[in-house]
Amino acid sequence: MSKRPPIIWAVSDGRAGIERQAIALANAIIDHVGGSLQIVRLTPKGAQMMLPPNMWLDPIGALPSEQKAFFEGEMPDIWIANGRRSIAYSLWVKKHFPKVLTAQIQNPKIPSKNFDYVVAPKHDQVKGDNVFETLGGLVYYSDAEITAAKAQFSARTTGNRYLVILGGNSKTHKFTQKNALEILDYLRGLSQKDTSLWITTSRRTPPEISSQFRAFAAANKFMFFENQEKDGANPYLSWLCHATHAIITEDSANMLADAAFFRLPITLIKLEGGSKKFDRLHRSFVDCGAAKWVEGNPKPWNYENPNDVYKIASAIVSDWQTRQIS
Repeated sequence: MSKRPPIIWAVSDGRAGIERQAIALANAIIDHVGGSLQIVRLTPKGAQMMLPPNMWLDPIGALPSEQKAFFEGEMPDIWIANGRRSIAYSLWVKKHFPKVLTAQIQNPKIPSKNFDYVVAPKHDQVKGDNVFETLGGLVYYSDAEITAAKAQFSARTTGNRYLVILGGNSKTHKFTQKNALEILDYLRGLSQKDTSLWITTSRRTPPEISSQFRAFAAANKFMFFENQEKDGANPYLSWLCHATHAIITEDSANMLADAAFFRLPITLIKLEGGSKKFDRLHRSFVDCGAAKWVEGNPKPWNYENPNDVYKIASAIVSDWQTRQIS
């Protein structure tokens, strides 16, 4: 087997939640066998985008000139892509560079046999011999990242430490004023002498609701983070490392997967709206013991990490190494 570490590309359109999952798998592979990572952002334009990705006649022609250059030089050993806009390029690479190992993250909505591997959340119901199922979005933090994050923020080691992760408006959910008041009432009930609350919002959280939670945190001497411009260095990963429990709105698979990576007991908070896909997502977290719907004062519980991303990385590396001697 090849001892040379692989060259890996993490490909997306640059959206944070999409790109982050491709980088997560790439970093898991690098932690396993070494290698180098290049982050590739592709932003195609034009009429082709209205077609299914397997019907694009000229995917390279849809790119800005500076992005076309990615396909004019040496290709990577392992191509990891995420997002609908990346699929046509994964297919192009598979056709023109069959030795490149392709891994597509999330449901590509075309047969999985078009790729070497598909890594998709269980609630997407993607099936195939080359499919790895995960619970929620793909998450991976290295030991080095965790060590650095723990050092960023020192937490007391006694009492309950609740990380409150608030999402916002999306295609399927709406964060209403009614939701905000209900969550604030719930958090007031948790505000005991031995309790710390660390509250963070997302880019989708309505500004007026973020302001309410900021005021609540300030009045009760709890910690709050909205963005770096207002609040300085982002403590999110450090809080994940130090928390004893997570309270999360129901609207994001990535937020739930982050907490599950650290095996935090998850209390799910309802917002307005929903979908069958999110119903399956929530059921998968509840069924594996990672989450419970909100009710009263949450008590801690334990469960195993439901996503063995390192195992997925190991399988991909083993396949790539075998190909080097074939």
